[in-house]
Amino acid sequence: MKSVKSIQLLRKRAEMAIADMSDGTLKVKAFEVILANLLGQQEGTSVLSINTHHSKTQMETTSAKKARSTKERILVLKRGGFFQKPKAIRDVKEGLESRGWIYATTALSGPLQELVQAGELRRIKEKGWKYVNP
Repeated sequence: MKSVKSIQLLRKRAEMAIADMSDGTLKVKAFEVILANLLGQQEGTSVLSINTHHSKTQMETTSAKKARSTKERILVLKRGGFFQKPKAIRDVKEGLESRGWIYATTALSGPLQELVQAGELRRIKEKGWKYVNP
């Protein structure tokens, strides 16, 4: 059984791993995954191996910082699992906004269509057009 002190230390490590991420659902999910993994490592049941210097979350955050174009930023969302369920264009707009990337809805339709044509996303008709992983 873990002591309260050891759990607090693991929680702090997980908080440090996500400290530079923008607030939002992706940050919350990353925290949950990292903390669960750290707790599992301590018990020998880890599902991921996390290197505290180059964790997956840190690498994704680094690639997110390099994302400059609208398409690159949408792909950052995709790599984070955003398109596992169908998303309307307004959902994509909100997902980008949660990372501090502000776009008009009209500025997203072209890049989304290009990603569909490139096979990065799929478009389905479901009460309007929605975008999902291929």
